[in-house]
Amino acid sequence: MNTIGKKVLYVALSCLVALVVAGSVRADECSGALPAGSATGCGAVLDVTAVNGSGAATSFTATNTGNGNPYDGNEDTLIGIDNNSGATLDSITLNATDNTWGGLGNLDGDGPCSYNASDCYGLSGYEGPGTGFSGPCTGMYGCDTITVNFTGGLASGSTDWFALEGTPDSLTGSGGIVGVTTTPEPSTLLLFGAGLVGLGILMRRNATA
Repeated sequence: MNTIGKKVLYVALSCLVALVVAGSVRADECSGALPAGSATGCGAVLDVTAVNGSGAATSFTATNTGNGNPYDGNEDTLIGIDNNSGATLDSITLNATDNTWGGLGNLDGDGPCSYNASDCYGLSGYEGPGTGFSGPCTGMYGCDTITVNFTGGLASGSTDWFALEGTPDSLTGSGGIVGVTTTPEPSTLLLFGAGLVGLGILMRRNATA
């Protein structure tokens, strides 16, 4: 293998190792909710990338992470949220058309609080630390819109968790939370981009040598 080939292989392997390490040290947003039924972590993760002047999320993606959810074995899922918007997040409004399980805002009484007394943060039993729900249909069967509010705001770079009615598939798949798509996490994209930049610099140096 020539020198350029060895250097390209080295850069590629370095990127791969960095991705593995980043994935292994990243804490699950819902670890603080455990134990909660069969869950071993978040069943879905929302990644907020933009908020408006009122602190409401305007751009976000959702990823189905599974992790033993639905934690009740039927239709309730732990949701993690990452604020990567660069600003404080005060609220996020979620909409879904899949009402198979009564709608994501049904909140029918078997939230994480019913499994773990340490998870009792609000009236519905589905709230996480520093979170609350609002909306005209919250707690009603067929409720497909719910607003999650963060007391004092969720700082950029911070995470939190709560729970919603539905399975990871119903929340992130067809008919799930409106306007979301499954995308690579920002850390993955950053590392991949850094690897490409490094590779480009290396190739340019060898071309001019």
